[in-house]
Amino acid sequence: MRTAQRGGYTITAREIMESAAARTAGALSDSEKLRALSELDNKIYEDIILRHEGAEAYMQPVAGGEYVHRAFPYTSDLQELIAPHRFRKMYIHYLCLEADLARDEIDRYTNDLILFHDAFDAFFAHYHQTHMPCCPAKIKAPRAFLRRDSHAQ
Repeated sequence: MRTAQRGGYTITAREIMESAAARTAGALSDSEKLRALSELDNKIYEDIILRHEGAEAYMQPVAGGEYVHRAFPYTSDLQELIAPHRFRKMYIHYLCLEADLARDEIDRYTNDLILFHDAFDAFFAHYHQTHMPCCPAKIKAPRAFLRRDSHAQ
């Protein structure tokens, strides 16, 4: 059962991995897919969530009413991802571009990168519109993190 979240219903890493299975088969293991989703959510968390009010909703509560940052990397495919279900294509395109890169399919990688950026920009615009920035002068769309050299690790 999906839980309600501001902006839509949640989605799990497993749902994304299953949706992208046909395009990522043989290129990425389940642990690599989970790592990629974790990296993307970590980037969303650091570059978008923490720069807007309401970040506590994405933090983990601990004793005494305090909050700690979300745990990265994810260790379970049952982990709920940050972006709501309506932005699931962002995650699917991200897994596909990771698989394309692993297979050296540069044309497909480029297409998936464009589709990913469109979906990512839509999520950023939605989040920025629905959450008040903490520090307006520092808010910029975080596009530059996906460069070819950032995947060659």
